Amino acid sequence: MTTIKQLISAFAFATLLTACKEANNQSATVTTPKSAPSVFRQALPEAPTSIDPLKTSSAYSGAIVGNVYDTLYRYALLADPIRLVPNLATGMPEVSADGLRYRIQIKQGVHFHDSPAFAGGVGRELTADDIVFSIRRHLQPELHSEMGWLFADIKGVSDWVKAGAKSDQAVAGLRAVSKDIIEFEFTQPPATFVATLAHPASAVVPPEALSYFKGNINTQAIGSGPFQLERFDSSVAVLVRNSKFRKEPIDLAQEGFDPAKHTTYGLAALGGKTPPLIDRIELHFIAEAQTATLALERAEIDSISMSIQAFSRFAQSNVQPPALRPEFDERFFMRSKPELGSIFISFNMADPRIGHGADVAQNTRNKALRCAIVESYDWAQRREKIYLGGGVSYRGAIPPGIPGFNSADLEPKANLTLARQLLKDAEWTDGLPTLQYGSSNSLEQRRIFELFRSQMLALGFGVEQIQWQSYPSYGAYLDAVNQRQVMLMEMGWQMDAPDAENMLQLYYGPYAAPNVNNANYQNPAFDAAFEQAKKLPVGAKRSEAFAALNRILIDDCVAITGFSRMGSQLWLRDVIAWPSSGLTAGASLRFVTRP
Repeated sequence: MTTIKQLISAFAFATLLTACKEANNQSATVTTPKSAPSVFRQALPEAPTSIDPLKTSSAYSGAIVGNVYDTLYRYALLADPIRLVPNLATGMPEVSADGLRYRIQIKQGVHFHDSPAFAGGVGRELTADDIVFSIRRHLQPELHSEMGWLFADIKGVSDWVKAGAKSDQAVAGLRAVSKDIIEFEFTQPPATFVATLAHPASAVVPPEALSYFKGNINTQAIGSGPFQLERFDSSVAVLVRNSKFRKEPIDLAQEGFDPAKHTTYGLAALGGKTPPLIDRIELHFIAEAQTATLALERAEIDSISMSIQAFSRFAQSNVQPPALRPEFDERFFMRSKPELGSIFISFNMADPRIGHGADVAQNTRNKALRCAIVESYDWAQRREKIYLGGGVSYRGAIPPGIPGFNSADLEPKANLTLARQLLKDAEWTDGLPTLQYGSSNSLEQRRIFELFRSQMLALGFGVEQIQWQSYPSYGAYLDAVNQRQVMLMEMGWQMDAPDAENMLQLYYGPYAAPNVNNANYQNPAFDAAFEQAKKLPVGAKRSEAFAALNRILIDDCVAITGFSRMGSQLWLRDVIAWPSSGLTAGASLRFVTRP
């Protein structure tokens, strides 16, 4: 990564967490002997608190939901850049001339899992009405969906909600035309809606499951996916083969197979096979990275997402792109990809100590304070000390490789001289406020906080003025964020679609906490421009509009942005797999097998 062009190219449409609670389990208890030929065991660092599709803002919940349930579309296993392919749908949508109506044909003969929830214990056929039911759940205010905003542009949603969100009343733009045809109508042409239909939030839930489980599908599930849920708790999720899953042989060309890239991993052997290819998937939630690393080395686990500890153990130092040490190369495969998303530190703009309040003059001083903090934050130090030299930093919300990104914003340098001048000009030379930095309580987060504190000390804050507001789990931290109780927030966002809208909506006023705008940014001009930009079709004008919105965020110093990490995954060579994460989290499990 020696040039701007190379950096941007490396990040184009890459794949890779948003949010879930810390796992209670600290050990790698394995429920199946390591020699079992039909079991795949993956370590995940956190357990999702729910596997209800309404609560799929976490990549870890998506790994379960995406395999137990079905969606209309999915991502091809190997394609780079990522590419959508039909799943429940028979093909891509039929779109009206004005771009406002999408009609989708559904495969016939798809059945839900056998379960006592159905008459005679036999899963019935999935229909378009089930898709309508599943999406409408997201729109019911009392269910508190984390992902309802994905469907906000469907025509008639606001009217339906205002009328009481009654299940016996239709949403104007959401209808089952027949048993196997669903139609969507929108208030404006949607640029990324097909990607929404591949998101785990779009998973199809049968009404019978809600009745059988008395409305609670946080830990139980009945879907039509390649696996059935056998067990889910804070230590493990166990998925078993759905023997009645539809017979669809793997088309390697459709999946994006490239002999030059993929033959080494044994993936050519997948051609013509019918998923699911393994009897049992075990997802072990192991909070301690060292425990997961040891479990992999002992072959008690087949695959892990590499933590800093694992990277130090298995990978060569100061080598880009990352490569395994020679002594591990015969036992393991490693795949490294930059994440399609960002980590950043948000300012709580609803907090008058640092954001906006009734005092206009103070708001001006607060902006200078935020900008000084931004200018003094050194992402290069964080990359070297926390991420072992991997990843890239940039200004703004739009990551490299996404249309609307400006190459001039790549790899900004910390500027203490400018930061101090900003404080001086705003008369912050005396009486700097106490900064409360929020995050979950982990060793890595402690190291990140200490780095932040050292940089703020260089800016002129006293030790006692930089406080760590830590929480026992990510879930507890997120609750505090949603209640607007955190001043500076360590945050991350994995994109739901490779489009700038998905990042910029994090600052859209109506989406303020407890929704996705946890910075609680309120700027009417930004909101109006965002609403107009959303209406534009994919192309140069849309990219330009989002680039202008990104500049507003940069100039207003709404967050300390941003950084895209390099994610590495490791798995044993006696498994044929292509681990995925982020947008494609869990989608690869139906393809896992053993030679």
